[in-house]
Order: sequence, then C-alpha cells, then structure tokens
Amino acid sequence: MSKRLWNVFYRMLPVSLLETAQPCIENASMDIVIEERTRKGSAKEMCKMRHIKVCHSQNECCYYDVPIDPATGIGKITISDIQAVQHVIVQTDESGQQMINGDEVDITYMVDEEVMQEDYASVIFTSTTSHHSVRIINQQLSETQLHVVKKLVDMNGDPLDFQEDMAFTLHVMQHGTEHCVTLDASNDFQETICDLLPGYTMVEESGCTGYVTRWRFNDEGETSDGRFDLLPQKNELVMINELRADTSMKIEKYIRMENGHLCKPGCGEVYQVRIISDSDDRLIELSEDNDYCAVLCGLLPGYYDISELRDPMEAEPVYIVNGQEERCYANVELNDCEQASVMIINGNENPCFCEDLQSPLRICKFIRGCDGTISKPSKDLQFTVMLRGCGRKEAFNLNAGNNFCVDIANLCNGEYVIEEVSCNTDYTTSYIINGGRESTSACVRINGDSAFCVSVINEERNAGTVSICKYVRNEFGDLIKPQKHQCFTVTLSSYFCKRTFELNAGNDWCVCFDDLRFGSYEVREDTPCAYEVSYQVNCSKESKAARFVVDDCCENEIRIINSVAKSSCGILKICKFEETRSGELVKPGRDEEFEVCVESTCFRETYVLKAGNNWCVMLEGLIEGEYRITELDSFDYDVSYLVNQQEQCDAIVCMDGSNQEVSIINRRKITVC
Repeated sequence: MSKRLWNVFYRMLPVSLLETAQPCIENASMDIVIEERTRKGSAKEMCKMRHIKVCHSQNECCYYDVPIDPATGIGKITISDIQAVQHVIVQTDESGQQMINGDEVDITYMVDEEVMQEDYASVIFTSTTSHHSVRIINQQLSETQLHVVKKLVDMNGDPLDFQEDMAFTLHVMQHGTEHCVTLDASNDFQETICDLLPGYTMVEESGCTGYVTRWRFNDEGETSDGRFDLLPQKNELVMINELRADTSMKIEKYIRMENGHLCKPGCGEVYQVRIISDSDDRLIELSEDNDYCAVLCGLLPGYYDISELRDPMEAEPVYIVNGQEERCYANVELNDCEQASVMIINGNENPCFCEDLQSPLRICKFIRGCDGTISKPSKDLQFTVMLRGCGRKEAFNLNAGNNFCVDIANLCNGEYVIEEVSCNTDYTTSYIINGGRESTSACVRINGDSAFCVSVINEERNAGTVSICKYVRNEFGDLIKPQKHQCFTVTLSSYFCKRTFELNAGNDWCVCFDDLRFGSYEVREDTPCAYEVSYQVNCSKESKAARFVVDDCCENEIRIINSVAKSSCGILKICKFEETRSGELVKPGRDEEFEVCVESTCFRETYVLKAGNNWCVMLEGLIEGEYRITELDSFDYDVSYLVNQQEQCDAIVCMDGSNQEVSIINRRKITVC
C-alpha cells in the first residue's frame, strides 16, 4: 500500500475504533460501480476498461479491472468475502497510478450515495454494516474557448499595419492533442478556437522570422512563455510580434588596469577603428565625445573584420566578440536582424588619467557596471569627495565640468585621507591608488616629489536576489508544501558569506535575500534521512546540487524538493492459479484460501491468497536482496512456480529495482482408491 493511502486509515479512523477494530468481518461485501457521463451529465457511450485499486487496513492492496458496457457507459464489480475493517478505493490508470481529478475527467467518489469530499472513497465495515456501495462517476470535462488576436508593433511598441500577404501559424497543444490555426487577412488576424479543455495549455508560433513574440493572456502582464492554464468558458490571448532591431554592431574601447578591471579611456584620447566587409569599408573614431562607444546600424548581413589602427610600436589590443573569449583579431558574422558587440581592450599599467600629472594628488570618479567594466559617470551626475590631513579639510566636486577629475596642489608633506561623502546608500564605494589593489579606504602619504592618482569607484550595492522555497513531492509526483510541523535547515554559502536559516510554516517555507553580492553561490539543505533531496535552479532540470551566479542584477529562484527516500527495489506480485486437466490456468474456487511465505535473510512474512484479494498480492517497499516464495500446507496439490513467465522448481527472485512476478500453480493430486 502506498504511504499516502496508508495514512488515510489513521486520519479517518477514530482512535477508539483503531484500538478495538477486529481483524475480520464475516460475510461482508462491496459493490463498485463506475459511470461514464457526458458534460451534460447523461450516460456516455464508450468502450473502455477502467481500473481500480482497493487497499485495506491489513496493509494489502488489490487491483481490479472494471469492464465498461459500451452501450450504457456503466461498469460494475462485486467484491465479497471481505474481512478487513476499512477499505480505501481509488481509480487508477493502466499502470496502477491514481487518476487525478481534472486531468482526463472530473472524478466524483460516492459511498452509499453520499458524495466524498476527498479524492478517494473510504468505507468502514462494522458488525451492523456488512455491505457498502461505492460509485465512481467520471464526467467529461467542460469545453472552453480561446480567442486569439494578433498584433504587430515596432521596436518602440507602436502599432504596425499588417500587409495583405501576411500569415501567422499558431499551434495550441494540450492533453496530447494539437490545434493548428492560421491568422491572416481572411479572418482579420484573429480566431476563436473551440473544443479545448480547461487546464494546462502550451501555445507556439511557427514560421515567424524577424519578430520577437510575446503573449498577453486574459489581461495579465506580457510574457515570453507560451504556457497557460485555460479557464472554463472563455479565454483571451493576444499574440504580440515585435519587430526586431535592425542589423547592427556595437564597438567599445576599454583599458585594462593592473588589477584586471576594465575602464573607459580618458584624458582626450582618440582611437580609430576600421570596419571592412564585402560591401563596406569605413573608419570610425572612439573618443570622449561618444564615450568611446559607437553603434553602427543598417549593416548588411555578411562577414566583417574589425581592427584598431595603432602605432606599430604599441602593444596589440585584444578583442572580445559577443562576449566570447579574448582573441587577437575580431571577425564577426552578422545575420539579418542580428546585433553584435565588439570590445577592444588595451593593456595599460598606468591608466591615462594619471598621465601628465603636475600636482601631487589627482582624484577621479568612475562607475563600475554590472558587467565589471569601469567608465566615467553620466554627464548629469555630480559627486563630492572630502580630503582630510595635515590640518586641512576640504570638499571637492567631481562633475562633467572637470571631467570628473580634480588636481589638488599645494599639499604639505603628511598623510591624507580621501573619502567620498555624496555616495548613495544603494552603492558601495571603493578606491584604487596608482592602479594598485582595490580597497575600501584611501590613504596617501605626500612626501617630496611623490604623486598619487586616486580613482573613486561606485558599484551598485549587493544587487542580486534569490528566493529559496521548499516543496515535498508526494507519491503522485505533485509538488506540495510541507506539513505545518515540519521545518528544514538550509545554508546559503559563497566565498564571502555563509547564512544558515530555517524554512518553516512561519515563513511559508520560503525566504528571499535581496542583498547578494555578485559572485557564485551554493544552496544546501541538511536533508532528513527519510527524504531524498533535489534542487531546481531557475526552472532548469532538477539536480543534486544548487549552484547559481549573481550577475547583471538578475533574480534567481531555487526550489528545494524532498521526495520520500526510495527504500523499495521494485514490486513483487504473487498470484495463485489452478491447472485443469486440460492444461488451462484458472482462479481457485471462491471458498479456497492459500497461505504463502515470503522470506529473505532479514525478512519473513506470510500472506493469504483468497477471493477477497482476487488470489493476488502486490508487495511494495521491499529492500534489495533475494527472496524465496513458498506455498505452505499444499498437501493436496502438486505445486510449481512461474517466475517472470518462466517455469521454475523453486520461486526465487532478486529484487534489484525491477518488478518481479511469481505465479503459483497447483495441480490436484490424483488419489487412487
């Protein structure tokens, strides 16, 4: 019996009844009726076999096939000679898994004409109640509609007109079926799709080039994910195609500092870059006027060669194309409506903002972006730094008027502290002195002819976020929240932090951190031994580890999923048959019972095969190992065994993860008078 159904008994039975329940009830029986109905509630004609699973309080389960009359849509079986006190009945699919309400049909369970609120039927036999009637009603799901409207917009979101020859193909997929519609001028680029069912639906567009597709479902926000849950009756889906940006190329210039950081050049430097293709040959300049960045639009598809013109005595630059690894050349293949980026990097141990230094101290302001590059601030920004030392305390403004740099002269010998006093609390401030190590403070010692360049760098403070939530996978594969009394200890760690916290009912088994620094992180749960743990990072495939990177101010989502530890190494099915004189295998007589022993090195149990369990038991939860199955007290029979359809003298199976089946066959001994 599955753990979920076994727990049903202890939720449903009062303590007093559990304590006094008798193991056997005489002459008890149960009718199980399955009805197939249409959406309107009338009988549905069909030709199908349904399946049910019956588990009782003696920790055994039986499986039954229920043939459905194709004319009436009704099937019925009767189980008699019931001895257990309580039974739980569920409808299953062909593989024995419980059918979930709403997946294929709406399922209603009734016991003695009383509607059950649970997704199963539970019956209790007493000394005064020896018969129950269970009714399972499968009603066809109500259909819904999806109205699809097509819209075209440009890169700014402004509407575009359709051309007469335009056509867009839409695929709507659910429950293994697919609906295909075409939106064109004949239907005014909109269509209503009928015969759909409520629930999970996936929508895709095919053959659409030059556009980025987004969706707006039932007046909700726009999304690029074409997966929705259809509601009953009517649904509205707007399919928005945004014209892709023109074919373009972005070229930027950077200087690599001694500590490895990239910063934009300064001090009036001008660089020339040549772009060559089959149809073009042009020269561009990168300077302070364009912030050392040029965007070339309207390019034709093809191959492009990008190179910086330089003095032969200077070191060669390196190039980064579309974020790939550094190379000593830059070749770009541009397709239609594609955008490319090229970074040109020069190494320089003495950045240009320290060149031509006439004063003992220069202070300059920089901003570090999410990609790690360092550049001058926007021209509309202004910053203030404070200089303290040798009896002097003075504030200096850094703005576009002085190119965010200030030279300070007439300093006496001694120590000076430079500190930014205008920084927003959303940013962290660090300092680099003469291209050296980056630190959280800046102190220089002026002595004679010494000169210092201090760069003040702002970086967005701990912009990364992560939500960490806890789920438990039940035996049906659904992810649910843990029980209220459960709590779990989780650790979030990286090179520079370690946080241990609890997921419990107080925080709804979910916490969020919004102050993470850029870098790599790992999430690990102190897993209870009763569970197996897996992790899902940003909706990716489940894995045994949870690692993520905070970069570019992105958000992250971690799901910690616990599944009940799998102690079972497969299912052992044991069934009983009798062989007639003609060689046919049939079920024994209804009054016959047989006792079977199942044993291994650390396990021994006996089971009774009888009419009440259809002379068949299925054992789950067995540990790995070898098991011997033996029929007891078989004096009137010759006994043989079929192990996985192979005839054997002894029934020995190895439970190693696969299911095993043993059929015990009896042949009546011929007595000679």
